[in-house]
Amino acid sequence: MGPAGTAEGREVTETLRTLEIDKTKANVTLDDVNRAYRKQALKCHPDKNGGSSESVKRMKLLNEVHERLEKYIDQRDKKRH
Repeated sequence: MGPAGTAEGREVTETLRTLEIDKTKANVTLDDVNRAYRKQALKCHPDKNGGSSESVKRMKLLNEVHERLEKYIDQRDKKRH
């Protein structure tokens, strides 16, 4: 994820807050991430928001953060086993 001090980093951090996910929590599961992702995707999907450029941008960022969180959790869980 982008450095916290950059605009991209702040957007990623805000998306994590929106997803209500704290990736530093040891007990965050892939199910938690997927559940939060689906909830937010329904709210900000471009088809639900008239295809606005802001909703397209938000959805792309949401997808990126979701993908990165999935990879992070997969790697974390592999290290545990």
